Amino acid sequence: MNGLLKSCIGLARRLVRRTPLQRWPLTTWLYARLVGGKLSADDAVLEINGLRLRLFPQDISMTPTVMMGLYEPQTLASFRQSVAELAEQSKASGTPALVLDCGANVGLYALLAAKSLAGCGQVVAFEPSPANRKLLEANVAENGIKNVEVCPLALAATAGEAMLQVESAYAGTHHLAQSDKTANPGLRVSTVRLDQFCQERGLTPNLIKMDIEGAELIALPPVLPFLREAQTILYLELHTSHGEDEQEVRALLDQLFAQYSSVTLLDDTANQEIALHQSRGPQADTLCRLGGNLLLKP
Repeated sequence: MNGLLKSCIGLARRLVRRTPLQRWPLTTWLYARLVGGKLSADDAVLEINGLRLRLFPQDISMTPTVMMGLYEPQTLASFRQSVAELAEQSKASGTPALVLDCGANVGLYALLAAKSLAGCGQVVAFEPSPANRKLLEANVAENGIKNVEVCPLALAATAGEAMLQVESAYAGTHHLAQSDKTANPGLRVSTVRLDQFCQERGLTPNLIKMDIEGAELIALPPVLPFLREAQTILYLELHTSHGEDEQEVRALLDQLFAQYSSVTLLDDTANQEIALHQSRGPQADTLCRLGGNLLLKP
């Protein structure tokens, strides 16, 4: 990257972060169009909390927003706080903590959790995409992280195989195909049911972050009884951009409200947390149509 472009990125990041411009959708769009695809591998690196996270330079969605500091700011801040609290509880009790990162991508959430849990906990990161997983493993190794296990599995309702649709310019939006008849079925990957995975290994997750691009509609409902018994905190992104049926999203939201005592919408556009008290109403309706991030506590 030439020096002028790199300087402009740094200046824009300082000017936009924590200002109303951060909440302006056109900001992200302009940044992605001006910078996306122009980064070299050495430039597409995020330094956060003492970690170096390598990103895909060709990605025109996640990489620009992460580099700009616009990627899920409220969700990321809440997640880091929850993991820090979990680490303190683990140290006080002497019981190792366990975080599952389902849809780990290149490792932003997994590495932050692993660093907080160093010496007192473990992270299991699920990432079915070979390209994403390769960069995830490289990021784990480069940062000397020892408490992350990377699993090449996609979450589903049953163990077996499924087709993963790959979006070449959008590394964060790979998703399971809804059928084998899609125009671009992509890669065949192995699937696992999350509760069976944990039970076979004797694992009890304290916290799960799940961002699996629509597959939550099939992968999450069967494991809710297991999560209830384990009293697991859940960070969940609901998706509606891959052809998910709004009524299926609503049905899942109903199940979540029936199980969790605290449901919080993490508004990454307005940088605020909004307590939700029912699965009906304007905010819940918008969530079912457009998707969004939730924090669910037992």
